[in-house]
Amino acid sequence: MYGREEAKQLNKAFWTTFGKWSTTKRKRLNMRERWLLNKSGIRGYRFRFSAERKMVGVHLDLVEKFPEARQNCASKLRFLKEDFEKAVREPIVWDFETPTAETAVVSIEKHGLTTMNREHWPLIFEFFYHNMSQLENVFESSRDFLES
Repeated sequence: MYGREEAKQLNKAFWTTFGKWSTTKRKRLNMRERWLLNKSGIRGYRFRFSAERKMVGVHLDLVEKFPEARQNCASKLRFLKEDFEKAVREPIVWDFETPTAETAVVSIEKHGLTTMNREHWPLIFEFFYHNMSQLENVFESSRDFLES
């Protein structure tokens, strides 16, 4: 086990290394350097990565505060559900029932991986990169529909 400070440093090293790795890979493939994440450009949606004890994930959250607007955003994602599932090779967890304003509606999770084990980093990087890229591609191709 790691002490609190060691774990904090390892976590920081993981995210820094992933940022550099993904930026380099995206440049090489002529993609924009930065992920959409909080700046999706469409109100109500936010992308994020997560890394918890023995699970990593890629998520598309609904962050709309008003229930009617949140329902509208959720219904658009329901409509695009098949597109997301075709694009992503991993099982997707859909959660349209949670009533809070910051809810992961689309989650792709991988259990058994941890950022605390440097040997897992290449697997996590590829998992993050592939799945976030696919979510972003569907999101971008459906931008007009999502903004309406």
